[in-house]
Amino acid sequence: MVRSLLYSIAGKPGESSLNHRIFNSFLIVMAGGFAGGSIFVHIIELHPMLRMFVICMAVYYTFAYYVSRFRGWFRYVFLPSLGFGVFGLSALWFLSGGLEGSPPLMFLIGMVILVAVVEGRYATTAAGIISLAFACVVILETFRPDLIIAYPSNGARRADLIFTSVIGFLMLAVIIGLLRRNYEAERTASRQMNQQLVESERGLITARDVAEKASRSRTDFLSTMSHEIRTPLNSVVGMTHLLLEDNPRPDQLENLRLLRFAADNLLVLLNDILDFNKIEAGKVLVENSPFPLPGMLDSLVASIRPRAEQKGLKLDLEVADDVPPIVLGDSTRLSQVLMNLVSNAVKFTESGQVKVSATPVARAEQGVEIEFRVRDTGIGIPKDKQEVIFEAFAQAATDTTRRYGGTGLGLAITRRLLELMHSGIKVESEVGKGSEFSFILPFEIYKGPDLNSLPLAPLADLTNAKILLVEDYEPNVILARRFLSKWGALVDVACNGREGIEKVAASSYDLILMDLQMPEVDGFEATRAIRAMGNERSRVPIIALTAAALPEEREKARIAGMTDYITKPFDPRLLHESISRLIRKL
Repeated sequence: MVRSLLYSIAGKPGESSLNHRIFNSFLIVMAGGFAGGSIFVHIIELHPMLRMFVICMAVYYTFAYYVSRFRGWFRYVFLPSLGFGVFGLSALWFLSGGLEGSPPLMFLIGMVILVAVVEGRYATTAAGIISLAFACVVILETFRPDLIIAYPSNGARRADLIFTSVIGFLMLAVIIGLLRRNYEAERTASRQMNQQLVESERGLITARDVAEKASRSRTDFLSTMSHEIRTPLNSVVGMTHLLLEDNPRPDQLENLRLLRFAADNLLVLLNDILDFNKIEAGKVLVENSPFPLPGMLDSLVASIRPRAEQKGLKLDLEVADDVPPIVLGDSTRLSQVLMNLVSNAVKFTESGQVKVSATPVARAEQGVEIEFRVRDTGIGIPKDKQEVIFEAFAQAATDTTRRYGGTGLGLAITRRLLELMHSGIKVESEVGKGSEFSFILPFEIYKGPDLNSLPLAPLADLTNAKILLVEDYEPNVILARRFLSKWGALVDVACNGREGIEKVAASSYDLILMDLQMPEVDGFEATRAIRAMGNERSRVPIIALTAAALPEEREKARIAGMTDYITKPFDPRLLHESISRLIRKL
């Protein structure tokens, strides 16, 4: 009941601030106090001017309460109310007997009430103003005692002192009660807000857990699908490579090239999905190492030219004469960007030509900025689709994937890779006339020795090198055995991790090729068991030869104790180089 009365007088916590509600309480108490004072002055027949002044005070504070509580004009009546209160107390000083009457008590009560209701940073100012007013009226009374209107009798004086004391203490009691109620209301509201914050935090934690679980599920799915697709693809690519090296008949050669082209396309699609996932996770790092830029561009265009010639397209490369022969940068990412752009240009061009160019646009002593352009005479891109094509899984037309293939990830990956290298990509295109993609990359100019003059470490002969192949997929066993046997190595095979551990315990090997996902005991556990043997055999080099291509799998392999990591489908030259290097260190 008391709380309802308080809310009806001062306002609910949701309607106004704590200071606002306290000030409303102060105004209504002042209005009530002065209204009661006017009745008291009339009863004991004090000076008519005093009666009129007290009525004016009651009317003002009633009006101020109304506009503050119900019209929301709190900030407009605060200072006038403070000033009018000080002025009223000063005037009452002379109308109520001065130092011998109730005014000193009224000043004291007024100061206590103002300090209680005024916001903390203004309380000192309010107390100072009242103190100054009190000093001024005392001084004025000292020099002009004739200004004081005396009480008509001692009885009236005592009655005024008693009434002022009672009203003053009642006002203080009401103010203290209102402050307490407001404090409790504010604390309840604060407690409810804290509870809401706790619930919100719990909701955020739950949402974070769900997001992390979804991310782990996506990673697990990508890892599984990568492994399941790469495992048979490794056999297709590897066997095609071997057949192409076995001098096939002319009629077989064309079929094998088509098979290799299809397998390479499938591998590109798979790598696009995995690269996009790595970029999304922020796990792609940009390198800065020397490489021959014109040579890299020539090799890249040469690798795509057969596809262009099959479609009757002319594929040209134009490298400006002032392009530095060797620069410092990330050749892998640059190749990936240009491969995406040139492959798309060839894919979407039915007749005409594709032109690749590299031209310096700014040059300094230490570096150079080079603009790369890929121009085609293909189908073109509508204006309203020239931003859409850079979104993941987006195509310019709904039938593009069906007609031309692809995942719609190539350009999304291209833009994000360029952003990682602090660049951007521009496109100019007209439907039916072709497209031009361009970007500018900064490079440092390499001033070291010529890369072609650096001596290459000779590959060690693998003849009679004893290698253990731990692999459960039979086509990959056949493929790896053929490559290793062709290089002169002696190959022993274990069909799972448990058998691999047993073979290492029973015999010494120069190197182990370890698959990761196998039945019974996987490659991680097998590697840890071999490293834990504690003898000479525990230090054998172990190369992870796996279809798992995610960075997380590579890190797990390193922690397990594997020496190197090669993904399937593997590059035979890369595998030979890794085996040679590790065996040479023994």
